[in-house]
Amino acid sequence: MRGYRALVVGGMVLVLCFVAPNPAARRASAEHEADQSPPAADLLWKRSVPLPVSLTSSPDGRYIGIVAKNGATYCFGDNGRLAWKVQIPGVDRVVVSPNGAGAAYAFLNPTSTTVHFITPDGQMRWEHKVEGAIWSAAASSEPGCFAVGTGERYCYYYTFSERRQRYRRWRLPGAPCTTSFSPDGQVIFFGTWQDAGVAAFDNKGKQIAWSPGQPDMLYEAQLSASGQYCAVTARPNRTSPEVTVSFRNSRLDDLWTQDLQVHGLTDDISPGGDYLALGYQRVIAHKDKEIREDRVALYNRGGQVLWEKGGSFTRWKLVALCPSGRLLVHDEGASLYVLDRSGKILLKRGLPARVRSFAKTPQRNKIAIYCGNGELCVFAVR
Repeated sequence: MRGYRALVVGGMVLVLCFVAPNPAARRASAEHEADQSPPAADLLWKRSVPLPVSLTSSPDGRYIGIVAKNGATYCFGDNGRLAWKVQIPGVDRVVVSPNGAGAAYAFLNPTSTTVHFITPDGQMRWEHKVEGAIWSAAASSEPGCFAVGTGERYCYYYTFSERRQRYRRWRLPGAPCTTSFSPDGQVIFFGTWQDAGVAAFDNKGKQIAWSPGQPDMLYEAQLSASGQYCAVTARPNRTSPEVTVSFRNSRLDDLWTQDLQVHGLTDDISPGGDYLALGYQRVIAHKDKEIREDRVALYNRGGQVLWEKGGSFTRWKLVALCPSGRLLVHDEGASLYVLDRSGKILLKRGLPARVRSFAKTPQRNKIAIYCGNGELCVFAVR
């Protein structure tokens, strides 16, 4: 019997040796492999498009949606093929589902509060009028599922297909500045104003978490692709250099917070939630003049600044954070850069013209950039 037990225990130990590591270990391994791989910004496709007023990616990165200045709404699929084009007067935003369906709307327009739903083959199948101006919207990883937040403090959760159109709505703590889904599409995160803070609800409308913030601040919440961490920014509802940046877990517990005196803050959280990048302008006094310097900084999950660069000779603007902690930035010329975790330039790539706007995929493995020559370029990056 003792020999049998020893054999069983030995077998279990052998099996455990081949069991996949836990998620944190897998993520660390993936990041290590990504960090060892050569940097890349490879052009996947490009095509000429009208000037977009908004540019977005589907949750899986397969589709790119744009709304042009002339009101035309486009969805592009693999290799830049046109999946559909529709003309909807007054629309200036669109979110796109992994199956190619879209939800188009007018942003912050109290006289235009209709959400327009488009099928994957480009048919206008449903229109729904909501209560209040539309402040934010998001597409779920579940095909055909969308969330729309309004200034009347409502979330509308939609399930849309060619055969069925349904929605439910519920009250939010405040007006939703941002709306985003967890990777599995089961939880929706909101950054709010008025009753300011960050909230999480399941897709049936049950509140899961609420972290109240400072009054009269606009809160924006950006969830990592892993769904484990959240970057939160809060800024006054007025022109001011005051901004607060915090790093939280998915339960909205505050891991660290920092107050900054900067202008034009943008941020990005890495897919695994291990890094946070900030882009901003800092005012520098020079004799009788004030000069705004473009700067970029990289933080780790513990809130430590790994590097910060900027000034007259490195006028970089933040684009995105790769899974490895590498950073994508662009300059005011027509160049895209890949930087390592110490801020060293690993790769410089010329673009057809200056960057006018861009959209990031949740996994940060692709970037869609609209250039000043009228070309929409999609790059694979690492």
